[in-house]
Amino acid sequence: SQEETITYPPATIEGFLQNCSPNNGWCTTFPQFSLSADEPLPNYDITAIEGTWNGQNFACPESDCSVPLTEGNNALTYWALSSWGDSSTMGSLTVKVDSQQPVISGAFSGTTGSNGWYLGPVSFTGSAADTTSGLASFTCTLDGAALASCTSIDVSDEGPHTLVLTALDNAGNSSMVVQDTSIDSRPPALNSSLQGSLGSNSWYNDAELHVSASDPIPGSGLFALEYSVDGTAWIT
Repeated sequence: SQEETITYPPATIEGFLQNCSPNNGWCTTFPQFSLSADEPLPNYDITAIEGTWNGQNFACPESDCSVPLTEGNNALTYWALSSWGDSSTMGSLTVKVDSQQPVISGAFSGTTGSNGWYLGPVSFTGSAADTTSGLASFTCTLDGAALASCTSIDVSDEGPHTLVLTALDNAGNSSMVVQDTSIDSRPPALNSSLQGSLGSNSWYNDAELHVSASDPIPGSGLFALEYSVDGTAWIT
């Protein structure tokens, strides 16, 4: 008699990350992690795929399995079980997912007038944050010119202004916010002249009042020119 030891090939398992093009190690879409196992011995089958996802157990009753991943860090281990009685080598994978854009917040403050205009200098207080992959950059321009800081901005020039804020996270997601503001701190100009026939003692025999108005440029523009005679109602 002769004793021999025969070694059979073990079950195998492979993992495939789908719907993900990593940027700085981050997926910006929700990917699927697909698992496929094989039993090379004839007449034997894969009975289950098991594993852990972020410390939680999961199992699939067949030779194929799909694990949906979620926002943030995804740590997986996985292996296959065979009807032969063995298991595959354990595999592992770490996937980071950030599908959300950074959040930009902020607003102008100052002395408000009408129709969205401010009556003097304004201040903008802003911030940006990304809770998953973290903020990579926060930049801004005022009327097309880049600013050194986007958290505290003072604007004093007359006329309309456009502030553009852009935030980028470490996964490559970006967001943009456009804020418009307008300043008009100067009152309209009003000109008048009295024309007619001057009589005695500074009295007129007949008189006509000529009036014109304008708003300095840049400004909000003239809204109305009104008059009242001897305290009566104002007429446009």
